[in-house]
Amino acid sequence: MTRQNPDLHLLQLTGEDQRSLEDKRWIYIWMSLGPLIGQSVAYTVQLHQAVRDPFVIYGYPVVASLLMAGVLWNLLGGYSRLVGSVAVVLVSLVAVAHSVAFALDPHLPGMLLYINTGSYWTLAINASFILTFMRIRPAATLIAALFVVVAALPWLLNPAAFAPFAVPLLRSQVTLLTLLVTMGCLAWYRARFTERAAEALMLRELALTDLFVPAGRPGEFSQNPVSRSS
Repeated sequence: MTRQNPDLHLLQLTGEDQRSLEDKRWIYIWMSLGPLIGQSVAYTVQLHQAVRDPFVIYGYPVVASLLMAGVLWNLLGGYSRLVGSVAVVLVSLVAVAHSVAFALDPHLPGMLLYINTGSYWTLAINASFILTFMRIRPAATLIAALFVVVAALPWLLNPAAFAPFAVPLLRSQVTLLTLLVTMGCLAWYRARFTERAAEALMLRELALTDLFVPAGRPGEFSQNPVSRSS
């Protein structure tokens, strides 16, 4: 028995389902173009600075290549659950890699009131993609696991360097957690709104179908519950 292709259902999509895929494709395009433009600007600025972030210098070109591939894939009309799952894995690895680079080489300032939070913004951006692709429950589980890993890495890999910056680091992590929870609540509301809208549309279609079905055809069951029970 051959294994069924999980993307064969796309051949049967019409109407609203097809338009929904088109909308989702354009969402992915803009979600890729935004970080691509921002990272290109940050990379150009970083090249002219005396102190260079290793993740920006070596990691941004790799991430930019992935973003460009995502833009081209969606512009050409591509959609695949497998490709989407691979993208979720890649953005998760990018978030962890950026946090590892930050923990090993944080470039901490002289003032104890501020700390670099670039890796936290990376996780927030990648979490937005995860929430658009996955269902709310597995997406929330994955994002929660990523947050725990990202928050623990500075204390696991470089505790001596971060000890004087415990308060600003904790403040940044709480801000990140608040942002992720807010995004999760919005994604949950979106999912519930979509489910209720789909249910309302289905009930409307059923009502219209019952309204225009001719009654009294020979061989049809009576709509009277008393007749059915007898």
